[in-house]
Amino acid sequence: MKFLSCVFAMSVFVAAHGAETLRVVASVAGVRREEPPMEAGVYIHFIVHAPIEFQGLPITMFTVGASRASRRAEFPIGAQFAIQLPKSAVAALKKGKITEEGIEQQIDAGVNPEMISSFVVPAQIELSTLKDKPSRIEIP
Repeated sequence: MKFLSCVFAMSVFVAAHGAETLRVVASVAGVRREEPPMEAGVYIHFIVHAPIEFQGLPITMFTVGASRASRRAEFPIGAQFAIQLPKSAVAALKKGKITEEGIEQQIDAGVNPEMISSFVVPAQIELSTLKDKPSRIEIP
């Protein structure tokens, strides 16, 4: 728990100082292999837990040249990771937060959620472009 608090504090510090990158804590929600017409490769889907301003938003990490089984072994469903996001992914999370808030406001105003055509687009990351590999967080 102490480590998670430190990661969260570091994330808030980075975000507050306008850095180009942001460290997030996210858990693996799914691992999927895609073929053309999508870009062929393995897609790892995460849900952000910290920092709190991005909590619940999706991130999709893409990787080529690996099997789904090997990526599932590396990124098991439910496992938590600390990920240093590049500037483009941070911008996508900020946009996703705005979209999510807009959707919630429409629902609050009485619009049937099935009638809302907007959706939150996950921040996209290519695993090979990350400076630091995602590090697994073990909570005892």
